[in-house]
Amino acid sequence: MPTTRLPSEELRPSALAAALSEMARRLADALPNILEDQARATLENSLERVRSVCASLRSIEVLYDPELAREFSRHAIGLRRAAAAMADSVNAISQANESVAAKFRSHVEELEQIAQLPPDGDIGARLQATVERARTMAEELYHTLDGVTRKVADATNDVRTLERELNAARERALTDALTNTHNRAAFEEKLAQATQEAQTKGPWCVALLSVDNFQEVQEAHGPIVGDALLFKIARKLEEAVGDDQTVFPARYGGKEFALLIRNRPLEQATALLEKIRQGVEAARWEDRQRPEAGVVRTTVSIGAAPYAPGDTPASLVERVASALETAQREGGNRVVAANA
Repeated sequence: MPTTRLPSEELRPSALAAALSEMARRLADALPNILEDQARATLENSLERVRSVCASLRSIEVLYDPELAREFSRHAIGLRRAAAAMADSVNAISQANESVAAKFRSHVEELEQIAQLPPDGDIGARLQATVERARTMAEELYHTLDGVTRKVADATNDVRTLERELNAARERALTDALTNTHNRAAFEEKLAQATQEAQTKGPWCVALLSVDNFQEVQEAHGPIVGDALLFKIARKLEEAVGDDQTVFPARYGGKEFALLIRNRPLEQATALLEKIRQGVEAARWEDRQRPEAGVVRTTVSIGAAPYAPGDTPASLVERVASALETAQREGGNRVVAANA
């Protein structure tokens, strides 16, 4: 079996995922040939790790940008090294299997010849020699599989480390640096997933929230306080959502936040959004850098719309944005819900 060669140039995450998927396929093909339990368990563990890394690489492809190129280049080197080790292991298994098959054929032929000898032939000695050769062959196979096990274990450790690093990189790519909440890329990923699953899930909605007087706050208190205000509003969203895993909040950009609200009709989603609006309106934040500037207060406008059959992420967000514009046009500090 020829060794799979991965290209030496820098690879995008999707290309690395494709190369490792091929490696996973070859590992899966090799499993039935392994009789030794420890070797099989090690390869099965490696296979699961490789598949996990492939999933991380594919999901992060949409978030790939030049700033992460150096980090992915480092991952690519490690992944190629781990894949090469696994390729060598699969080759060793294949070669050992072919060797075993050839030796077994030889022994079967020899036993057939022994069976045809007359009773006074040296059958006992011939049988004993055949058994010894079979024992030697078994020991050779054991040592081969033992070496494969060690090599795959080393590769598994490499993949496990890369898996942790990729997950950490993905978390950074999906987190807004200012507010430490999910970012627009994370929201759009969730929205695309929800749209694909829409036919098999319950009712769900999307909302956009915009800070009403953000420009005035920045002019009165400066950009640092403006950033701090966005951070505080992100915390208000998290406070309102709590541990509810059916609600996904994110910073959408600038002074806007987005929420994806699953398993709730529009009326129930609107009740949650009204709770958020009231919480922001009641909040008071002191400008510690400039106490003379007074307490910082703000309100938010919120637009919402439910998913309708046939909606795409773009069409749904367009309806939500229209509802938000209506809330702002009517004076802000309100929730406006659009029909499906």
